[in-house]
Amino acid sequence: MVRRGSSGAAWVGRSTGWPLALVGVVAGVVLLLATALLVGGCSGSEAEQPSGPGSPSVSGSPGVPLPSGSESSEAPPSVGVPVPPSAMRSADEAGAEAFVRHYFVLVNYAQATGDLEPLRAVSGAGCSACRGGIESLERLARKGQTVIGGDYSVARVRSVEGLGGGRFALRLVVDSTPQRVLNSAGDEVRRHAGAQTDVVLGVQAPGESGGAWRVTRWSFV
Repeated sequence: MVRRGSSGAAWVGRSTGWPLALVGVVAGVVLLLATALLVGGCSGSEAEQPSGPGSPSVSGSPGVPLPSGSESSEAPPSVGVPVPPSAMRSADEAGAEAFVRHYFVLVNYAQATGDLEPLRAVSGAGCSACRGGIESLERLARKGQTVIGGDYSVARVRSVEGLGGGRFALRLVVDSTPQRVLNSAGDEVRRHAGAQTDVVLGVQAPGESGGAWRVTRWSFV
């Protein structure tokens, strides 16, 4: 496993989660979840997906506090939930790539707004890295911490492999921007440098009866 620019970002997961900022992905798998994904990956289809054209983008809003587990005096910013690209309607290689790109858009959205439901909806039940990333974000929310920066994007899709049964493995190069985490008093408690990471994502296409694309595995190359 090659780790480039590992920073332990908020969304980085170890074997139990992913990094909130792909910067942290290397240390976990995406920044706020950085601690979760970097150390390990999810089980399931292997796939790496870059975020690309056609996918709606949501930049992490600086200074946007994640909602606390109980009552929060701060409401999430008025950022609309990202709309899935039409290419995701195809249960083929093109659809898999479009989904992976959209997945990272949802990661950025979750970091910027604290709304984890759209991300949770596309995370497979057996993906420990996905679960770890989401749990990392929930912990930050309970502490009343604020995330600044840490956006992810797919710089390149190295390959897309069909594994049968609607499963695909994608090898991606993921970029993440610098990220800062502030406590409730506004003091910086963590900083993560931007990074570029080689990732493999496993994804599962919707079945004939419907459903949604889901990430089933996270691993690093």
